Amino acid sequence: LARKLSLRTATATAASSAASSTAMRRATGAVVFAKRQRLNLLRTANGPLARQLLGELMLSPEPLERHELVHATLWVSQYGHVDLARQCLQEMSRRAMRPSLDAHNAVLKALALQHKWSTATHVLLRMEQHELEPDATSYAAVLRSTRGRPGSARFGRRLLEEAEGEGGVGAAAGSDG
Repeated sequence: LARKLSLRTATATAASSAASSTAMRRATGAVVFAKRQRLNLLRTANGPLARQLLGELMLSPEPLERHELVHATLWVSQYGHVDLARQCLQEMSRRAMRPSLDAHNAVLKALALQHKWSTATHVLLRMEQHELEPDATSYAAVLRSTRGRPGSARFGRRLLEEAEGEGGVGAAAGSDG
């Protein structure tokens, strides 16, 4: 009798464990599905919806992977949501993920369209701090961001000199306020 009872208990425990495991997989699958839905919506979202979706993705129990953060940065940058794009870059940095040149260049291009040269220069400096080599696209975007600003020609010359030299953009960035 004790043996039959023990066998029933073991069978019930195994069944309960299997059901629990299945429920856990379903819950995890639902979270992953929800994350994918939000990422797909973020591709075309604009305004408050983009902010809400990115906020939900950042707080998701299933953290965004590097490639997902890169894509999110590209998508929100194309709509000019520089603050959201920089939030993605900061999240990558916070989680010690390898920085992405494409993501940084997308942010720089968005900043150039908004003529935010000071912020663009800051992003360029952060790239160097993260040992991410800016390319011609990076420098061109920063130069475009200065268009129409007093002293932009002088700043551009210094930026190009620094880009060609070994010193980076540090000296140029601090020179033209």
